[in-house]
Amino acid sequence: MTSTFSADDGMLMACALHGFGVWFDDPIDGYRYLPRCDTSLLSKGTGLTIIDDLPGRDLAYGGLGGPIEAAGLWMLLADRGRIPGRRIRAVLQFDDALRLILLPPRQPIQLPNHLICHELAPGQSLLDQILVQLVDDSVSDPYGKLAVQGRHRPTLLRRWKEAFQQTDWKWSPHGPRVAPWLDLLRDWSQTQPITLHDALCTAIHLLSDRLATHIKHALPRSQPVGQLILAGAGRENAFFVRELQRRLPELEMQSIEDEMIVPAESLGAAATAVLAQLHLDQIPANSSALTGTDVPRILGRLTPGNPANWHEVLANMAETLPDKLPLRSAI
Repeated sequence: MTSTFSADDGMLMACALHGFGVWFDDPIDGYRYLPRCDTSLLSKGTGLTIIDDLPGRDLAYGGLGGPIEAAGLWMLLADRGRIPGRRIRAVLQFDDALRLILLPPRQPIQLPNHLICHELAPGQSLLDQILVQLVDDSVSDPYGKLAVQGRHRPTLLRRWKEAFQQTDWKWSPHGPRVAPWLDLLRDWSQTQPITLHDALCTAIHLLSDRLATHIKHALPRSQPVGQLILAGAGRENAFFVRELQRRLPELEMQSIEDEMIVPAESLGAAATAVLAQLHLDQIPANSSALTGTDVPRILGRLTPGNPANWHEVLANMAETLPDKLPLRSAI
C-alpha cells in the first residue's frame, strides 16, 4: 500500500509505504516484520522522501506491530467536537477479519487511551471458506443473496459461539484462523446434513451476534458508541447489515462512502498517509491500549528525497515541531 501527501495542493512531498514487507514467525517474540522495499532506490527514482517500516518501532518496544492503521482512521474519522454530548464513533472493518475500532472524539497531539481495536472473528474469509468447503471456489456471495435464502441452525450456532468464548482474540498480522470454525462445521455436518444456504445464514447470524454483543458488553462504558461506520467488503453484504441493524436498532449506521471523500478502496492508503504525517510531526502513532507497546513511539523510518525535496520536508517539519521537545520523546 502506498500513499502520498503534500504540504499544499501543489507540491508532492513524500511517499508512505505500508504492507511492503513480510511477517514471519519468531520463536522468541512471536513474529517479526521484515521490510522488502529498497527505499534508497525508490527515493532516487522519484525524488521523494520515503517513510516505511511503520510496524518496526512498535515491535521493538513490545507492541504487536498493529493495528497501527487505527491511528490514521482516528485522525480521519473521529468526531472533532470537544464539548459534552459529542458523538463517539466506531468503525467496523469487515474484510478477511472482523475488526471493531473505537474512535473517541479527537484530542490535540496525542492518541487517547480509548482508541482501541478489537479483533472479533474471521470475517469474509470464513464465508469464502464455507463456500469452498461445501461447493467450490467458483461460487461467491458478496451481497448475502445465498445466505438470506437459508435458515440458521441453532445447534451449529451454539457450538460456534462456545468456541468463540474459548478463543484468545488479539490482533495478528495473519488474521484470525478460519480452520477451527470449518472443523466444527465439518464435524457437525457428518451427523446433521446442511445446505450451503443454511451454513452461510448461520455464519452471518454468528458474526452479527458477535459484533452486537461486543458493542453492548465489551466496550468501555464511558465511551458509548453512537454511530457505526461500515467499511470493508462486508459492508455490501445486505443480509449482514440487516441482521446488525435488528440487533442494534439504537445505533446510527452508515457506509464509509458517506464519511470519506476518497473511494472506500483508498481508506487504507489515506490512513497510511496520516501515519507518515504523524512521523514528520514527531507524534507517536501507537499506544499501550492499541498495540500493547511499552512506551508510545514515533513510527516508521525516513529516507530523504533529493536535496530540493528534503529541504522542503525539513522546512515543513520545522514549522510543526513543538518549541521544546522532551528528552524522552527525542530518544
